Amino acid sequence: MKRFMSLRPAFCCLLLSVAISRNADGQTKVDLREQARNIDFTTAAATRPVKTGTVLPAACAIGEMYFLTNAANGQNLYGCVATNTWAQMSGSSPSSPPDITGQNGKVLVVSGSATAWLAPAGDIDGNINTTVVRKLQGKTVSSVTPFNGQVLSWNAAANSGLGQWEPATVSGGGGGGSSTVSAGAGITVTQVGSDYAVGLDTAVVPAALFASSTLDFPSINSGTCASPLTMNMPGAVAGSALSPGWPAALEAGLMPFMRVSAAGTVSVWVCNLFGTAVNPVSATYTAVLVKGF
Repeated sequence: MKRFMSLRPAFCCLLLSVAISRNADGQTKVDLREQARNIDFTTAAATRPVKTGTVLPAACAIGEMYFLTNAANGQNLYGCVATNTWAQMSGSSPSSPPDITGQNGKVLVVSGSATAWLAPAGDIDGNINTTVVRKLQGKTVSSVTPFNGQVLSWNAAANSGLGQWEPATVSGGGGGGSSTVSAGAGITVTQVGSDYAVGLDTAVVPAALFASSTLDFPSINSGTCASPLTMNMPGAVAGSALSPGWPAALEAGLMPFMRVSAAGTVSVWVCNLFGTAVNPVSATYTAVLVKGF
């Protein structure tokens, strides 16, 4: 009779021995990339996904991360952006500006630790594109439109006693006081910018026009009149009344007369009432016209 020996118990013991031997040598390493999926470390006591240290490694491959422990808070994380080249991944760029909604006309300012939208304040107000200076060193500035040549002067009595800066005309006397120009009877005063125009009130005082000229009439036969000679009187109106001025040396028997014959022109005639011809000497004739308005 043939006998058979079973090898199963011996084989099992061999496998167990090998397993114990491998466990004694070290733990079996698992490749998470190939042998795991849906990894979730939320229940882990702690995780440290990047290397840490006080000096960035000299060598790195693209995609590596490193936590520099001695960097400023918030600026610790670095990434390898090219072979052996690290770049800061946090704290290297400014934060986004605050929301612009409802911030029309304001400017973005930096306080040193944050940014904010602020409207002009202090001595100015209004939107940034229509800013108006309302004060100087906290003192109100008048909104009165200045004239040419005026200066900004402090008026302590204005603004309900609080005082304000306002336009003022500089006095010309050198004494620092104010000057006043007043119109008297027949005088008008008109302010033009920082200047004053003084004129004649023609409703009270009529204007006078003057004419004067040396005239040389030819010999005049008895009972005739010489052709008229003229004088210029700008502003005279034809037909206006004149006050004539005759030469003191006018010969006896001669009869002169004059009138405004045309605008700005005074015509002068001389007639001979003497019995013989007379040749008048060259002389100065004058005329005054009182012009009422």
